[in-house]
Amino acid sequence: MELQVKLNNDSNHDTIKEDPRCKLCNSTKIINSIRFNKIQLIKCLGCGIVFQSTPFNEIIYNQSYYFNNNVIYGYTNYFQKKDDLIDTFSIILEEVKKHTKNIKNVLDIGCAFGYFMYLAKQQFPHVYGIDISSFATKMVSKKYGFSTITADICSPEVLYSSRNIKYDLVTMFDVIEHLSNPISAIKNIYDQLTEGGILVIKTPDISGLQSKIFYKFWYHYKPNEHLFYFSPVSITNLLLKANFEIIKISPASIFVSLNCIIDLMLRAINLHTNFKLIISKFRKYKIFLLIMKFLLPVYNSLKNIKIRFFIPNGEFVVIAQKKANTHSENYYQSY
Repeated sequence: MELQVKLNNDSNHDTIKEDPRCKLCNSTKIINSIRFNKIQLIKCLGCGIVFQSTPFNEIIYNQSYYFNNNVIYGYTNYFQKKDDLIDTFSIILEEVKKHTKNIKNVLDIGCAFGYFMYLAKQQFPHVYGIDISSFATKMVSKKYGFSTITADICSPEVLYSSRNIKYDLVTMFDVIEHLSNPISAIKNIYDQLTEGGILVIKTPDISGLQSKIFYKFWYHYKPNEHLFYFSPVSITNLLLKANFEIIKISPASIFVSLNCIIDLMLRAINLHTNFKLIISKFRKYKIFLLIMKFLLPVYNSLKNIKIRFFIPNGEFVVIAQKKANTHSENYYQSY
């Protein structure tokens, strides 16, 4: 099964020709960051955001995104992540409940297969989901019977396609880095929150230790899939200007299986190498075939071992609250 990607025809990405300004704060104080082939990442010295400057190929979030053998984009098998994700969400949710009470309406943005919705429904009366993937929202409705909307949270039309409900809690787990326009998304979320409502965001930390250690091999670097890379400073700048109050920012840890760790390692390595080409060149050597004959069973055995770890994963979680009697419109007009 091949991952579908909508291709742009622009092949000249050596310089920034469209708009040499930060996509978040409009600053012209930007510098080149890491480059992946023809894909250039840019760092803004004004707000600290790192973003993909070159025109991007639009990832199609259909079935092949969640189930594929592509070692760069998407997931090998999203079903296999269910237990790890639910247990990770449970820890975050317990922290959220320390800072708010009387949660009735919950909205999970980028709900995927509804694993957080499943957890939240056990504690709150009304749980809803939004995802850009119609495949995912149909999966949620079929499996759990939850109310979902297929929509882009960056689009202003999402307000009209929603249920005319104000939410007490909105969550975005590993979503904001995928969005083409985080400012529009935050505005839409703000408008759909109740006064004093809570927003929870989990996203990779571009300023974290892991990103510095692994550099280009940092497994959160996913050109065309991840378009923005935040730090606690840049996400704070975004939310404060949108009239949110920061309650807490903390490093994220996740439950992860040995199988998933192996998968992440292969994806990170393959971003910079071509496994098939390397293997084809070395096949003529008998020693290589003997090594592969030994390593493949080891690899397959490790993948089947059911071991889980709770480890830092190079992300952070921010809990923010909508300020009462304020409006975000002035902030967005200034951009």
